[in-house]
Amino acid sequence: ELPVELTVVRDREAPSGLAQQIGPEDLVLIGAPSTDPVAALLGETVPGAVASQGGAPVIIVRDIEATRPGLFERFFLGK
Repeated sequence: ELPVELTVVRDREAPSGLAQQIGPEDLVLIGAPSTDPVAALLGETVPGAVASQGGAPVIIVRDIEATRPGLFERFFLGK
């Protein structure tokens, strides 16, 4: 059994605060935000920022089967 470590991070900016705590030996598993495409257009999401700022591998998990394609996806992506 692998040891589990919990660390509470306090920072004004969630992505940079999380990225600063990630070591090169860490593997980060983070849930994706909503599938709302508008959120991604307004700026980088927390998982995306952690993946780009952190110095370790990041796995972003998203449940896409549970959601129906919205108007944006149907119009722009043909889904």
